[in-house]
Amino acid sequence: MNILLVDDEQEILEVLSELIQNNFENAHVDTAYDGIDAVIAITEKEYDIIVTDHMMNKMNGAEFVYNLRNIESSLNKNTSVIILSGYIPQVQKILTEDATILFLSKPYEPEKLMRQIRLLTAGKKS
Repeated sequence: MNILLVDDEQEILEVLSELIQNNFENAHVDTAYDGIDAVIAITEKEYDIIVTDHMMNKMNGAEFVYNLRNIESSLNKNTSVIILSGYIPQVQKILTEDATILFLSKPYEPEKLMRQIRLLTAGKKS
């Protein structure tokens, strides 16, 4: 299972990566430090799920998801996304029509995040 983590805080990327690796035996985790790096990643590799922060430098999570869904070279136009944010109501207003996006409030519960990843990747090799 291929997972992309996007956050502008290195510590969060490390914690999330370790959490996922400990919960999913065959997870291959890539990280992107901001939305721009993430856009490059989604044009180079297919992911089973993407977990992204919303409030980031250079490009926020909503802008990243817009690019994910709309740029021609995206290999992940239909990939499920989990947005982690302390600003859920504002982000939901922007991205309300996409049923493949799940919102989790920060601070998130690790068990809840792992449960959502399992649900969204059901049937894929974990």
